[in-house]
Amino acid sequence: MNRASTLLLRSILPHTSTCRLMGRWNNRSVKPYLKEINKRRDTVELNHMLKEGQIPIPRRSSFTDWNYQAELMALQARIGEQFDKELLARAFVTESHVKLEIKKQEELGVDVSTGLVDNSELAEKGLGVINKALIRWIRGALPQLPEEGILSVTDYLTKEIMLADIAFHLGLRELVLSEEYPPSATTLAHSLQALIGALARTDSTRADKFVTDIIATQLAGKDINDIWSLTDPMKTLTNILTASGLSPPESRLLWQTGPVTVLSSHMVGVFCNKEIIGHSPGESIEIAEEMAARDALRNIFNTSDARAPLPFGQEASGNDNPNIALAEFTVEATNLINC
Repeated sequence: MNRASTLLLRSILPHTSTCRLMGRWNNRSVKPYLKEINKRRDTVELNHMLKEGQIPIPRRSSFTDWNYQAELMALQARIGEQFDKELLARAFVTESHVKLEIKKQEELGVDVSTGLVDNSELAEKGLGVINKALIRWIRGALPQLPEEGILSVTDYLTKEIMLADIAFHLGLRELVLSEEYPPSATTLAHSLQALIGALARTDSTRADKFVTDIIATQLAGKDINDIWSLTDPMKTLTNILTASGLSPPESRLLWQTGPVTVLSSHMVGVFCNKEIIGHSPGESIEIAEEMAARDALRNIFNTSDARAPLPFGQEASGNDNPNIALAEFTVEATNLINC
């Protein structure tokens, strides 16, 4: 009965090429083959480690199916932008690549005329576009954050390691024309800046949108208060309340558990005009008081975990006017109590 059912199913079901392919690879010869390949790869890697101290990474352009122009078109499709072809090609030409081409021509004894222009100018323009677009977007996303915090968040987003990580995940590593391979973090960051500079020359509006969509979104899941951390939160809170015409903050112990044990916990609240404006636990009273002051500042600057999500994907609603400086920051009594 079972044999008859099997024959019936074979006659009904189509014998596709996918089935034949799976059947060809699902046999007892595949496992020994893959084990031998991995064994040989490990042997080659060990040989390189013993002789050179590192495992070389082959350039993607060394493969026979490499097409640089096709890769540039694929990049435009991947990020959804259109570039001027000449500017896009120039964005990935580094200074070391230009020097290498000149050296090759000098060794051949021919007239030196590469016609290549490195991406230094585009990178400088791109960095300016990145800073301007990020500052405007952060000012609109966090309107109550002092200007020092705005600049600190901007510096965090424009760090070399941050830009290099973004460039790597956009697939720029194989497109960069550089003497070194893999390209360094500095080279990748400059290439991303040059790419944005090339887009700004093509369409400045799209360049600003690209910065907010690709770079500003790196704040997702990050705590603004960790990026911009004040060294003396209680002093800062006191200065803000005093400048606002309010009474200085008062710290009170709300409750504590196990004060003489290694698992002690103290809950301290910060009050202003008999209204609690921040509270936090801590393993000691001093730590709890400092964290309570930080909690009060989070409420004042509207950077707490309960705030509205950052407007990712939206255009910058800020302007070129800087936010209030920390030394001039003031609050109203109603806003302080309801924060």
